[in-house]
Amino acid sequence: MEDFGNKYPEIIFLGCIAHSLNLLIDDIMKIPWADDIIKNGKKIVRYFKSHQVPAAILKRHQLSNYNKQISLKLPVKTRWGSSAICLKSLQVNQLAIELTITELSRNRKFKIDDDIKNTVLDDEFWQNIDDLLEILNQFVIGISIFESDTPSLSRVLDWYYQLESSGKYNILLI
Repeated sequence: MEDFGNKYPEIIFLGCIAHSLNLLIDDIMKIPWADDIIKNGKKIVRYFKSHQVPAAILKRHQLSNYNKQISLKLPVKTRWGSSAICLKSLQVNQLAIELTITELSRNRKFKIDDDIKNTVLDDEFWQNIDDLLEILNQFVIGISIFESDTPSLSRVLDWYYQLESSGKYNILLI
């Protein structure tokens, strides 16, 4: 394979920035702390998607608290930014999910999985979602900028400096 950098030194090769940010999110999600959060989040989403009674109760709590139903979303394997979408769907539904699990726990006729119950009622789990979304949202913003149909290469540096100066990436050092 030719060394284009030596043959054409005046040309700067930049790969797809949006794809690179998706890969960065993939790497972040491999950190054990983040991996645990998304695994637990996916368990909760799958639980509600596969159990009719809890899903119906969740819908009732959503309608009474938010005046609308807000779907829970699973991440897509090839779009790592969708992990943020999954976590955001849990975050905005937190109250309805907690109320549903509490209601189901008090109903002796319905057995709820202890793993789901313990995760949903764990304040640290919800705080970890908030913390992880703080990081991921910055990269999702970058992805949306760079996947645009309009040229935006000039915005890369501004976005990067804003991200760097915010200090929000420091949590990755955990």
